[in-house]
Amino acid sequence: MSSVIGEKKCSKCGGSMFYDFDCRTQEEYRMCSRCGFTQEWKLLRNEDGTAKLAEDGTWLWDYTETVGYGVVLLMPKSGVGCKYCLTGTLTGEERETVLQNLQAENMDSHSYAVLYAPESGTLTPLYGQMPGDYGEDEETAA
Repeated sequence: MSSVIGEKKCSKCGGSMFYDFDCRTQEEYRMCSRCGFTQEWKLLRNEDGTAKLAEDGTWLWDYTETVGYGVVLLMPKSGVGCKYCLTGTLTGEERETVLQNLQAENMDSHSYAVLYAPESGTLTPLYGQMPGDYGEDEETAA
């Protein structure tokens, strides 16, 4: 498998958007580390796993786009972390759960949570230090 991995500017918030392009299948996944906006181009597949074809012989695609409401990075001290894109506004209970997970004893100081309001383009740090690709007005929360 061969892929091209890189970063580009997010079209929604101007933050750093990670992309992974599979050179064999031409499928692509993009995720913004700032606002949580995602895009995905996946081949439609038959039951046997082969690509579905249009009448003209070209591949058929499924495109998915998800509005971002922020990002949570859970980075345990073990060094293997996970980044989550928020797909909606957090409820009070969800917010408390996120904060409890971030403040757990096994979490590294690089863990963070940032909330994003797509209507206004406003970023609000919920926990930790926002990474450098968030702009000039970096803040620390909690």
